[in-house]
Parts: sequence; structure tokens; C-alpha cells
Amino acid sequence: LLLRSRRRFQAADEDGDGRLREPELDAFLHPEDFPQLQEIVVQETMEDLDRDGDGFVQVDEYIADLYQGSPGSPEPPEILREREQFLRQRDRDGDGRLGPAEVQLWLSPPSPDWAGVEAEHLIHHADLDKVRIQKIPKFPKKPKFPKKSRSKSRKQRRKR
Repeated sequence: LLLRSRRRFQAADEDGDGRLREPELDAFLHPEDFPQLQEIVVQETMEDLDRDGDGFVQVDEYIADLYQGSPGSPEPPEILREREQFLRQRDRDGDGRLGPAEVQLWLSPPSPDWAGVEAEHLIHHADLDKVRIQKIPKFPKKPKFPKKSRSKSRKQRRKR
């Protein structure tokens, strides 16, 4: 952990003064948001997922990070989908494992439309019947509120 923090600190300390000012501190705390620290993010992800130390993330290492099932029990459907997505989309060269370049594409896909990508992702997981339409409850255009009744004594006071 200390080695990782030191490496990230040095990468975030752009002016090399041994201190982190506000933008540098942001980079240290959230390196995924700073292009100059993407290499560190990939390296940390590889270290977290590559359990056998071969420099690649195998499909089973990827799944083990997502799901810890009982031995012999079948994987849930969402994990089977993740396994399939790993092989079809994340593993670009088809060798059954992710190298650093593939991890980089997974973590930071080259898409100018981040909001659109995230919206598609959320719709995919929320759209249970797979018709790509989410039903939004209908609300009346003008809310109808009950009218307040005035007490007789108030009306009588006005007449006075």
C-alpha cells in the first residue's frame, strides 16, 4: 500500500516539489479523472486483478473480483453475462486475457459521449424486459389540491 501511494504521489506531484497542491491532490485522490495518471490507474488495476502475477488479467481473475460463489454452485446470470462480455468486448485480441492496453481501453474507452455511454449502460441493466423503453409514471398537468374550507366565523368577521 505504501509503494502504491508513493508511486501515485510522485505521478501527481507535477512540479516535483514533494507537496501536493489542490489540483495535484485531486489527481492523487482521483487519478482516473486525470489523463496524465491513466498509466498509474492501469498499473493499479492490473496489480489488483492479476492474482497469478503473469502480467495479464485472465477471465477467471476478472470474475473473481466481481463474484465469490460457493465451489460447485452455478454462476448467476449476471456473472455469466460479465464472462461473455469479457470475452466478446474486453479481450480485444481474443487470447482469453487482458493485457495493459486492453485494461486501458476497458477503464477509459475512447468515446466522446461519456454521458451516452453511461446512459446506455444504465438502460441495459434497468431494462428488464429488454424493449429499451422505460415507463415513466404519468403525472397530471396541473395538480389538484383540495380547496380549503373557511369557517363561518371568519366569514362573519368580514361582514362586520
